[in-house]
Amino acid sequence: MDFLTARPCTGNSYVVYPSRLYELPLAECGRVLKKNGCNVRESGFMIDVELPGHTCTLYRTGRLLVNPCGDEETALQQAKRIFGLIEKNPRLSLLLKKRGALL
Repeated sequence: MDFLTARPCTGNSYVVYPSRLYELPLAECGRVLKKNGCNVRESGFMIDVELPGHTCTLYRTGRLLVNPCGDEETALQQAKRIFGLIEKNPRLSLLLKKRGALL
């Protein structure tokens, strides 16, 4: 999966965007991440994933906010880690391929 990154004007964070936008089934993504040892908090329209040194907020479109984060490479590593776990799940992998890009 390819990603684009942006640094918001304020704060110590990065936003990582997948090269295509999705409509992720967040509850199912949360279950998969939990099964793989991630601490996850769900709120309906986003999930927070606690990783060592970072909180990553995943939105339905696949946008990921990594905080705190001071460099692009770290943000990309966290995105690859989270999406790698999601893509390893056969059902979610199939959903991502079927749904394709929203935009």
